[in-house]
Amino acid sequence: MGIIDLKVKNIIENNAPSGNGEETVYEVLKLMIKNKKSCFIVLSDKNRIEGFLTLYDILDKIIPYFIKIDNLLNFISTNTFLSKEKIQKVSSLKVKEIMTKKVYCLNEEDDIVKAIVLMYVKNFDYIPVIDKNNNYQGLITKSKVEKTLIELIQSF
Repeated sequence: MGIIDLKVKNIIENNAPSGNGEETVYEVLKLMIKNKKSCFIVLSDKNRIEGFLTLYDILDKIIPYFIKIDNLLNFISTNTFLSKEKIQKVSSLKVKEIMTKKVYCLNEEDDIVKAIVLMYVKNFDYIPVIDKNNNYQGLITKSKVEKTLIELIQSF
């Protein structure tokens, strides 16, 4: 089997945490740790993707944007930007309040090349996978794609 023949459905992972979006950020962080994934998928009661939350989205609410783009952080004390109150406020937010609503998805029948291009062009670590009826099927991860590529290369 060549790389062109390899379908996304062959490397889907099903251990991503998910819920209805009513969970708090704190609850989701615990699930991320438990499942060893830094993302959370918000699903409707019909198993359709309504949103996506990553650890980056959460950090974006805690750490001001200008800190992330400043390459000279050695002169900035990040403690001046963090407070117990701010962290508690973000931790108590509902996922629906801060999730990404425009979610890039792959179809389970897409070839892995499409996944590679999307992951590296958009710098995604995770992409949800749906079936032909738009039902959530699982997640494709950058680490799984890289592992699969290494295995393919080694097989030649």
